[in-house]
Amino acid sequence: GVRLAGLRRLRQFRFLFVRFQPDRYYYGLVFVSRSLTLCFVPIVVPGLDLQILFIFSLILWYGLAQQQLLPWRKRSINLVDGVVNIFVLVVFLCGTMASDFVDEVYGIMVMGFVT
Repeated sequence: GVRLAGLRRLRQFRFLFVRFQPDRYYYGLVFVSRSLTLCFVPIVVPGLDLQILFIFSLILWYGLAQQQLLPWRKRSINLVDGVVNIFVLVVFLCGTMASDFVDEVYGIMVMGFVT
């Protein structure tokens, strides 16, 4: 009946739930939407300076939310995810400083905000 249908539905979508704590079941949606948003940034956001600002902000806010919620089942995985987010931001900032920008006042203002 209804219970069997619920179990079947849970098995179909278990990839969204099994990694996270039971009270953080919704974090799978956050995880997938962050990845999807990162993929669409180069398509939707015009200009390299705005793309960099948007990606930096997205990774930063995701990392902050992840460290507040601690969604992973094991504490060590939460710690590793936080360290990886910080490492990605550092590498991203180093890449930003090494890239060539057009000397526009707006681009310089945005990059000054990020770095």
